Amino acid sequence: MDNKETGSPSPDSNTPAELIAGGRDKFSLSQARLRQRQPELALLSLLGSLEDVLRAHLLLHQQTAATDWFKLLETLCVDAVQPLSRDEVARLYRMHRLRTRIVRGESVTLTYDTLVQHQQFVAALLTRYGIVVIPPESVPNSLLPQRFPNLSGSKPAFWRRYRVHLVPSLMIVLIFLIGATATVFLQQARSNQPAAVVLPTMTANVQISTAGPDPAAPPDVAPTPTAPPVDGLAPGRTAFVRPDIGGGLALRAAPSSNPDVPIQTYLSGNTAVRVLDGPIEADGYTWWQVRTANQEGWCAGEFLEVR
Repeated sequence: MDNKETGSPSPDSNTPAELIAGGRDKFSLSQARLRQRQPELALLSLLGSLEDVLRAHLLLHQQTAATDWFKLLETLCVDAVQPLSRDEVARLYRMHRLRTRIVRGESVTLTYDTLVQHQQFVAALLTRYGIVVIPPESVPNSLLPQRFPNLSGSKPAFWRRYRVHLVPSLMIVLIFLIGATATVFLQQARSNQPAAVVLPTMTANVQISTAGPDPAAPPDVAPTPTAPPVDGLAPGRTAFVRPDIGGGLALRAAPSSNPDVPIQTYLSGNTAVRVLDGPIEADGYTWWQVRTANQEGWCAGEFLEVR
């Protein structure tokens, strides 16, 4: 894998000017890879861009630059010119963990809106260190996962052909039903006798009686309300991974945190999942079976939310 994908500085890029030029190119490459639906490669280029620029900053102001990513961030925490905050360092640690898993070939689920947030964050840091880049404003609609076909551009042929006549026809049918119902009720009120009301769209007669309630009949029993689902989660609903998850939410093959149960993948924050089954209480967690875009498994419901 080349240097642009792994995020490592090029061996020939020893001067601050060369590192800055490489950082700018890698940021543009991350945007192109996002448009090409290559989220993993986009993240690698994004972190490589920031790493080049941070090393150039240290070379310019401290005449030295750490070769290790963690030492680089620790040095910038106490930098006298442009220090990084602890929150920014923590977020960069999380992004680096994702990069390491991608380089190792592990399965990583990245959403486009999460990548755009990472690009906006890195663009702000690059601007602070003197590299002007244009951050993305939002996720293009063409990059969002399409669950349903886009019908905005082309309506069904029958609707285009009959829409002029459909609404008036529905209004006429509705007026007819209202008039027929009113007529039956008026006739019943005049005769003061039980009558059967026949609606045009009904196949069975509805018997309406004016007599009082039968004292021998058992009292009506109100239906027992169904308890709401715990934390809003229930099979058939869509939930989202909490955005404050650090290294991602583990998707396991079974509802257990036992180390023997294999972890199929990690779901990053804001990932949408479909709840299939649950809940199951085990190992101190409430487990739900969910489905992502390409896998099914079990994860702890304490880290899911319904919006």
